Amino acid sequence: MNKIKKIITTLLLIVALFAVSVQPALAAGNETWYNTKNYDYAFTFTDDNLTPYKTIGNSGELVMYGYFYKADSSSYSNIKLTAQIRDYPSGKVLGTTTVENIDYPISNFFVVKADVKKGQKVQIYFDASSINNPPGPYRKAYVNYTVYIAK
Repeated sequence: MNKIKKIITTLLLIVALFAVSVQPALAAGNETWYNTKNYDYAFTFTDDNLTPYKTIGNSGELVMYGYFYKADSSSYSNIKLTAQIRDYPSGKVLGTTTVENIDYPISNFFVVKADVKKGQKVQIYFDASSINNPPGPYRKAYVNYTVYIAK
C-alpha cells in the first residue's frame, strides 16, 4: 500500500511539473497601450526583431524613445539601429529613425513618433546592421525603450 501511494504521488508531481513547464510567456504577447501609462521594454536581439502587435487604447501620438548599443564582439565594426512603428497587419511604416552607435561602449539615444487611433494595431520593429563593411555578419544589439501615447 505504501508503494502505491509513492507511485501515485510521483505521478501527480510529474503531471504538475509538466503543466507548469508548458505555460506560454504572456509578457511578450499582445497588449493594449493606453495614454495613462508608460510601457518599458529591454532585450537583446540578433539582426532584427518584430514585436507581437499592440492595440492602441487611446488616439494620440505614439512616442517611443530609448537607447541601444552593440551587443556582439567589441572587435566588430560599429552598428546602426533602425527603429520603426508599423501598422498591423499592413506593415505600413508610420514612423522611423536610424541612429548610429559610434561611441561604443556608450549607448546612443533614439526617438520615433507616429499618429495613432484608438483600436489601431501596431508593431515595433528593430534592425541592427553594420555601419562599415556591409553586409557583414548578423549583428546583435541591446535595446531599452519606453512607449507611451501623448494626447
